Amino acid sequence: MKFLRDQREELKRLIIRLTWVDSGKYNPPYLWSKGISQYCDFKGSESYWREETESCRPESFFRKYYAGACGLVWVRLGTRSRDGNPCDLDNFVRGALPTVQKPFALITTDGDASVPSDIASATVSALLDCSLLISWHTQNYDGYVHPKFTPLPVGIDLHTPRFCSSVRHLVALLNSIRARGGFRWIKYRSECFAIWE
Repeated sequence: MKFLRDQREELKRLIIRLTWVDSGKYNPPYLWSKGISQYCDFKGSESYWREETESCRPESFFRKYYAGACGLVWVRLGTRSRDGNPCDLDNFVRGALPTVQKPFALITTDGDASVPSDIASATVSALLDCSLLISWHTQNYDGYVHPKFTPLPVGIDLHTPRFCSSVRHLVALLNSIRARGGFRWIKYRSECFAIWE
């Protein structure tokens, strides 16, 4: 019985590999955690937004790609900070924040860390105390009251491979629901959830 269960799981993984189209090759016009980076002025290298959510770039990466950052600045959120591990936000603060000379708005998405409670307190303080940080827009905002914080909708997960599905299939499904008038917006916490009727 275990053999059959294992074979079924292996077949499922094979189908996912064969049918999934990586979202890194297709950025649909919907709010999703990685895609928002493409609308920012500073977003790292071309491959940064496509990397795994739990990857972490060193300070040198942020010195190279974020030096003098201004405007909309996207940094991957991840969840590494929950376990006390360094995350991209820590390395951004150490590597790039000292070089910032103009106002900027920070956008943090692509991860499940609660903001600011899961982020190192030194990182949060450095950001919030920075006079050039106009606002910090983030997913998973945990309600800490500060005038610079603005919650962002979690959006749609278009980067996790799913059985017998693809990004294009999910987007086509959303388009068909929208065409039928099947979205009803509900107000919940940060006004960021839609439900289908």
